[in-house]
Amino acid sequence: MDKKAAIETYHPWIIFSYFVGIIGAVSVFFHPVYLFIAAASGLWFYYQLYDHVQIAKQILSGGGIILFVTILNGLWNHQGVTILWYLGDNPVTKEALIYGAVNGLFFYSVFLWFACFSKVMTEDKIHYLFGSMIPTFALIFSMVLGMIPKIKQHFEEVRYARRQLGKTPKSMRQHIKESMSVVSVTTTWILEHSVDTADSMKARGYGTRRRTCFHMYRYDMRDCIFTLIMVGLFSINIICYALGEGRIQCFPMIHYEDVNGIGLLGFSLLFLLPEIVQMKEDYVWKHMN
Repeated sequence: MDKKAAIETYHPWIIFSYFVGIIGAVSVFFHPVYLFIAAASGLWFYYQLYDHVQIAKQILSGGGIILFVTILNGLWNHQGVTILWYLGDNPVTKEALIYGAVNGLFFYSVFLWFACFSKVMTEDKIHYLFGSMIPTFALIFSMVLGMIPKIKQHFEEVRYARRQLGKTPKSMRQHIKESMSVVSVTTTWILEHSVDTADSMKARGYGTRRRTCFHMYRYDMRDCIFTLIMVGLFSINIICYALGEGRIQCFPMIHYEDVNGIGLLGFSLLFLLPEIVQMKEDYVWKHMN
């Protein structure tokens, strides 16, 4: 069962700005320590939004992503001075494996935070932010965000139904054939759903005049305090990055600067803001009841 995080109650512009800054920070701080903090805090935030079963799947998928990118980079990238072994005539270097592991951690962190973004930024918030400025983009983007979990759910339903009919694959070839069949059924459902949605929108008069949007969002003092804290932490991270923090050089050999305590603390607090807000709300709720 999905849960609701405290940060979801903040103003949509604050939530959107926070996630844009978070994705940007993950993209520029290419350092294993910083990326580990980003992944761990993203996993904690993911835990606030989803149930335990999905958390377990997310941890397993994260390990698979990191391992896959590490092995792939080690096999295809032969740069580096520390040769561990040879695969045929191609050397496998320590630098290439470390670079692959850091890249895998980066991809996993981005994936986690985008998953949290898609859960927190609901369709009505997207419409509120962009509905008046770029209504077509807002509509398409919100529909895509809404379709992703529906497609995943329908895919699982089709696969479960086929398993109940006795179509359980036993070999790799059968697994591939069964997966292609499920994808084909799901694709057909997506196309039919798109046509039904288009007909429904046309019947409701979409596009006949300028679109209006009802909302109940108000920027209050709580949002102002969160904005000031967020801007302050982003400023600390920008300054630290400008001074050379959060970067690692893998080729031709591993080289990185010592991690600065202030920069690491600012980075950690920035990525832990949703958890801090949640703990504050839980404390207030507990002591007011």
